[in-house]
Amino acid sequence: MENNDSRRGFLKKIGATLTAAAMSTFEVGAVQVDKIASLSPEKQEFLKKYKIWIDNFKKVVEVQKRNLQDVKNNDYMMKLSEEAEAWKSELQSYLLDKDFAEEYLKLTVELTNKIKNDHPFGNYTYPEVYEENKE
Repeated sequence: MENNDSRRGFLKKIGATLTAAAMSTFEVGAVQVDKIASLSPEKQEFLKKYKIWIDNFKKVVEVQKRNLQDVKNNDYMMKLSEEAEAWKSELQSYLLDKDFAEEYLKLTVELTNKIKNDHPFGNYTYPEVYEENKE
């Protein structure tokens, strides 16, 4: 149970943290291709890396939907979270750029929606857990 709680907490935390960081720097709006093209090569490369990271994280969520106890998948999720943690200072400086932040938020919302809508921890409560605690 503790392992499920830590995964659930991680998924909630990453979604909330990423969204809050991006939203704190700008007002949500449509992203135009020319805005992305105007970003520095470093920021464009970061967004490419982040898109790959999101695709990989979505795969982790898909596997967790089928089997929460998949050790290899859970280990890979932790590896992905470590990668994201390593980007923290770089990301914080890039989020000061409104155009970067808009694209970053778009990608983050996509991931958050995937977790919320498709993941067993999304909007699901576990009645058996609550029933055990009532006794």
